[in-house]
Amino acid sequence: MFLIGFPLLIIPLAIYNMIVFATPGVQWTDKVGTVEMLSGVQTPVTISDLLIMLSLFLLLVEILKAGRPEGRSGVDQFLAFVVFVGALAKVESNATSPTTAS
Repeated sequence: MFLIGFPLLIIPLAIYNMIVFATPGVQWTDKVGTVEMLSGVQTPVTISDLLIMLSLFLLLVEILKAGRPEGRSGVDQFLAFVVFVGALAKVESNATSPTTAS
């Protein structure tokens, strides 16, 4: 499988950093679209909502990768840990919430 040994959570981290550093004027609360709920209420979808949804989906894929029976799940877990500690905890711009970053 091509996903072995690649931490998928680095993708939303890279997208976040590209938006923060390359386009500093982008507001995380800018409306991208709306979703109609079953009750009929129109709910706005923002850039931060899309990034969080992508991150949660990739986290689900990481969890499924870690549970496979092959012996390489330790490598995947270690690389995901390195992404978390090395990038999220050490880079100052990543210490903000997408809704408060500007």
